[in-house]
Amino acid sequence: MANESISPEKVTRPYQLLAASFVALMAIDTAFLTAAGLLKVPSWLPALLVIAAVANVPIFLISAILLQTRFRPEMQDDAFYSTYIHQKQEADGVAIKLQTALTEAGVDIQALVSRNPLTHSVMPIEVRELLGDLEVAVTKVQTEAAKVGAPKESAYAAYELAAGYMAAGEWQKAAAKYLEYLHVTPTDWEAHFARGVALVNTRMGTASDLAALREYNDAIALAGESIDGDVRAKLMTYRGSVLKRLGRLDEAESDLLLGQKLATSVEIVVDNAYNRAAVYAMRGERMKVLDSLRELQKAPDYLALIHSHLNDYFREFSNDKEFISLLGARRA
Repeated sequence: MANESISPEKVTRPYQLLAASFVALMAIDTAFLTAAGLLKVPSWLPALLVIAAVANVPIFLISAILLQTRFRPEMQDDAFYSTYIHQKQEADGVAIKLQTALTEAGVDIQALVSRNPLTHSVMPIEVRELLGDLEVAVTKVQTEAAKVGAPKESAYAAYELAAGYMAAGEWQKAAAKYLEYLHVTPTDWEAHFARGVALVNTRMGTASDLAALREYNDAIALAGESIDGDVRAKLMTYRGSVLKRLGRLDEAESDLLLGQKLATSVEIVVDNAYNRAAVYAMRGERMKVLDSLRELQKAPDYLALIHSHLNDYFREFSNDKEFISLLGARRA
């Protein structure tokens, strides 16, 4: 038996540790079951040993599955893991530099659903370069993770890159990277919400709007009671906005009214008022349009946005004197 024992100093690779764990499981369960057959008193001890032996098996199997999935890169040989961890640290470092550069440029990368992201025309050159560096670094991480089937690591890398694309206003790329992340982490409501925003901003028509609606639905369902009233108001307002685009005006109004009831921040209040004004204009409800427009008198950006939609959402009121008066000089 001495020749068959495990020498700790010889266990130098992760897969050897896993094999040693299997041997340990067999040894422990064998000892438990042997003792259960030999012991007679106390009477409850044999049953307890059998239960412990049976319970050891699923506990060990779950642990082994975790090691082979969530911690799969860590279970590889030293050469691979050294390369992998270096590339992951490199990607993390570039992501931090990108976040800093975006903050200095006036964009909070954490606010992934900002209405005013950087555009390609105004993005500082150093931010462009860092985003390119992040693309390269994340691709390396994903390539190494794919070699050993580590989907979570690949997904987290995709999430970092999606954040960069969102801040840069590259909506299609952001939507694609969020989808990679959601394939592995489907219950992250914030990622569903961010992908919905990216899809809406691609402005590619009904197909992308329907996809955005599905993402908003998932975000609302998954967020549950974990969010405060203002965040829920934003979710309802954004879903109402895409329903408006799809011409489903009754559903849009329902969401927007709930959002109006919950909203407290100025940003969400005015966004909600703008979308309600558009819904009422599309239904020809003049007094409600004017009431919503009055809520926007201190929001010149939204008045300008209404002006830009005088040929679609607000077409019926483009010659209404009171409506144009409330828009003020924005029409000119």
